[in-house]
Amino acid sequence: NSKIEKSLNRKHKPHYIGQFEVNRQTQGGSYVLKELDGTFIHKGVAAFRLYPYLDRDSPMPEKLSPKD
Repeated sequence: NSKIEKSLNRKHKPHYIGQFEVNRQTQGGSYVLKELDGTFIHKGVAAFRLYPYLDRDSPMPEKLSPKD
C-alpha cells in the first residue's frame, strides 16, 4: 500500500516551482536564482531546468533569446 500511496502523491505534486528571477549566469553556464522578494534560493541551476515565465497579458515574443 505504501508503494501505491507514494506513486499517487507524486502524481499530485506540482511539476514546477516558481516564479524566480535570474540574478546572474555563472561561468559554467548555470543560473543563480532569487525569489521575487530578493531572497537567493539556489547556488546554481542548469539552464535546461528553467522555463521562461510569460504573463498572459503580455504579447508573445517572436523568439526568446538566451539573454532573456
